[in-house]
Amino acid sequence: MSQDQFRKAEEEYFRLKGQLAAGRITQSQFEAALKELMFQDGQGRYWMLGADTGKWYVHDGKNWVEAQPPGQTGQMSPPSQPMTAASSGNKMPIFAIVAIVGIVLLIAVAGILIFLNQSGTKVSGLATSTPFAGPPTPVVVVIATQATLTSQVPATSAATTTSPVTPTLAATPTVTKTLSAADYIKQGDELTFQSKFGGAATAYQNALKLDPVNALAYGHWARLLDHQGYLEFNRDNFLLALSKAEAGSQLAPNDAEVATWLSRAYDWNGNFDKALTAAQNAVRLAPDSAQANAVLAEVLIDNNKLSDADAAAQKAILLDPNNADAHRVRAFVFNSRQQTQAAVAELEKAAQLEPNLASRFLTLGSIYRIAKDNAKAIEAYQKTIALYPQAAAAFVYVGEIYRELKQYDQAIDSHTKATQANDKSPEAFYGLGQTLVAADRCADAIAPLQRTIELNPRANLAMTILGQCQLKLGNPTEALLSAQKAAALDPNNTDTKNLLAALASALATPTPSLAPGLYVAEIRSEPPQPTRNQSVGFYATFLNTTGNPQTYRWLAYIYRASNLRNSFGESAPQVSMIPVGTQDIKTISDWRTGVGPCEDYFVRIAWLDNNNKATTFTMPDGKPAEKNF
Repeated sequence: MSQDQFRKAEEEYFRLKGQLAAGRITQSQFEAALKELMFQDGQGRYWMLGADTGKWYVHDGKNWVEAQPPGQTGQMSPPSQPMTAASSGNKMPIFAIVAIVGIVLLIAVAGILIFLNQSGTKVSGLATSTPFAGPPTPVVVVIATQATLTSQVPATSAATTTSPVTPTLAATPTVTKTLSAADYIKQGDELTFQSKFGGAATAYQNALKLDPVNALAYGHWARLLDHQGYLEFNRDNFLLALSKAEAGSQLAPNDAEVATWLSRAYDWNGNFDKALTAAQNAVRLAPDSAQANAVLAEVLIDNNKLSDADAAAQKAILLDPNNADAHRVRAFVFNSRQQTQAAVAELEKAAQLEPNLASRFLTLGSIYRIAKDNAKAIEAYQKTIALYPQAAAAFVYVGEIYRELKQYDQAIDSHTKATQANDKSPEAFYGLGQTLVAADRCADAIAPLQRTIELNPRANLAMTILGQCQLKLGNPTEALLSAQKAAALDPNNTDTKNLLAALASALATPTPSLAPGLYVAEIRSEPPQPTRNQSVGFYATFLNTTGNPQTYRWLAYIYRASNLRNSFGESAPQVSMIPVGTQDIKTISDWRTGVGPCEDYFVRIAWLDNNNKATTFTMPDGKPAEKNF
């Protein structure tokens, strides 16, 4: 038997084992393929590789026995040679030998079957000798001879010979090998870098079921969740990653790898100070860890320490030229220096090193966009989606490219798929709303913009675009509410200011006879009919006819009706920018009277100059801006 046949079978075994680990074939497909590797040597013996161990087994005519292939160290002694007429000392005719062997085997098999019928025991080989994983494998041995096939022994058939002994394998029950926590972590790592995040999370969870204090399982789970959150636009995953990483760090505060993933979790959550402390700790614990230095480099970028980041990234690459994160972070350094092509080369290298990790292609697509290569960017994003169909971020970015190209149908389709990939992503719904507005479909944009705000109550840009649509659709009151919410979150946003000015003009009562100035058109209290010892706030409806926004420091003075000369109380002064047109503004502090009988009061709205001198605003009819309550 050629040693080459054993070597080729071993190579095929390891290829199949790799496909099984990567999830490209099932256990049953693996076992079926493994059976195809069984072969017969020159002595008529059958050889097969064990499913779990990769060791060789030979069939000795009765059982599968672990053995070394001929020519290898520790070669087993060959099984007894089959008896032939030439080797028999008594010169017994071959047909008689065959008949006797057949009869003996039939009697043996019959005896075993009778025993099994009585005892209920299943025929099986030893678990340690079966070439497949799981329980003992039933093996039926059939000796095919002319005598046993015809049940006759011709008296003159001296030339009859024994055909080869052919072991026939029954169906092999499959039982998964009991895995250790380390096995599950390894399995989770393999699945992570195949972008099979659901299976990877289950593997890490299984590791922690076996070993609840396994810090490494927590750290690797955190790494997985960070990749998943990045791809899905899922803030919850970043927060969950941080909780896993912190749990691992509490269990093993001096483990460099756990500290590395803790740093990543802090960094991707925007906690840059804590991220730097954790990264520095990781490098202190393992100064020659390429991964720790790569994460430190990324954190240094986020802490605006570009030179230090470049040094850490270069060190990471020197320690391990095949560390994908090191090349990714070096790309960030190049990009920050506007060395776009160098950044592209580094991210292409990272994608080549980890070709099945979807997040590598999401980042690569973004650098292609910066390089203004939309075709390659779309290709990279499509690769991301192929590896991980839940990558809402990739759908959003493809939609943005098509929107910039004014190819609105393709853009809307991609953004819609983003909302389907992750229906809890505000970014996905915001992108769809933006694109519908750009396509002049404001009515359709209302729902996704409202969903954006529902998912992220601080989405001031979505509020502004929603207000623009509401104004365009003839709903200025709703538009004003959206614009005011946006202004409260970011009063300096230019689009929000312009929307407020447009709304002021749309809501203003025509006053052609008024001279340019700032008036108080109306005053109201909140509540409308306050009672004694109740907090009262005041709304002033300002009317600006100057043609430009005006900034005033103003307040409300409260007077008893019996004494309109001296104020009885006042609100805190506040500075407001008042746009052209009308706008309601509430005092920033309430006023409360004490207990006692009911009284009549007046409230006046006044403004303060640089010397804190108060001047009462006038109303459009020229009277003082005051109201009785």
